[in-house]
Amino acid sequence: MCMFKQPRVHYKHHRDMKTFALIFISLFFLCDACDNVKFDLEDCNRDNCIQASGYVYDNLTQEPLPSATIHILYKENCGWCGTGCLFREFKIGEVHTDGNGYFQTNFSSKEFSGITGSYVFKISYKDFISESVGISNNNQTELFFEAELNPPAYLKLSVDLQGSRNVDYFGLSLYSDSLTGPSIGGFNSNESGLFSDTVLSFIVPAERMIYFGYLVKTASGERYSNDSTIINTFKTKEIEIK
Repeated sequence: MCMFKQPRVHYKHHRDMKTFALIFISLFFLCDACDNVKFDLEDCNRDNCIQASGYVYDNLTQEPLPSATIHILYKENCGWCGTGCLFREFKIGEVHTDGNGYFQTNFSSKEFSGITGSYVFKISYKDFISESVGISNNNQTELFFEAELNPPAYLKLSVDLQGSRNVDYFGLSLYSDSLTGPSIGGFNSNESGLFSDTVLSFIVPAERMIYFGYLVKTASGERYSNDSTIINTFKTKEIEIK
């Protein structure tokens, strides 16, 4: 007579998996609830009403930019904060500038009252380079900013590493106006991988000095070089790097 053993069930493993699944599902619905907070611009009362206004300009001409789009958000500054959500971002609404590049709107702060965070204004206009303006929440009821958007230019760097034998690393960084300023683009072979030749394309501010420096590491040493260029509005410039 053949005897078949009843398979052993690892009850602890199943309990752990069930607990994990319940936690995951709970977090999903909690975060989904945070993301689905609805706002109506201009719908606020005196106790929780925030007034936001500002101007949007062309950085080159200082001319106002009409019909620029401003997305208004409120972002919590920390992760969990005891709220039950990994991240909380309140999408308040969207407004547009008038013919003078000006906008003004009101909204309620009731949904994020007491939550430490910052107001974020994401500004876009046609093909111009988008900008974000952040304003820390210091319990102010009036928010104001001026934003200068840059018309774009296009930089193509044709990189040829075939002349460098046994390349171990290639890195490149772009800066606007100054080598000590914040980077506006770049490439890192540790993250993106090496290549023999390629074209790296970047959108950069037009009519401003664009600096770019690159580093090549080989078995025999390192080679660093930098250069700069200015590109006309909406134009493309291609530069070869070897």
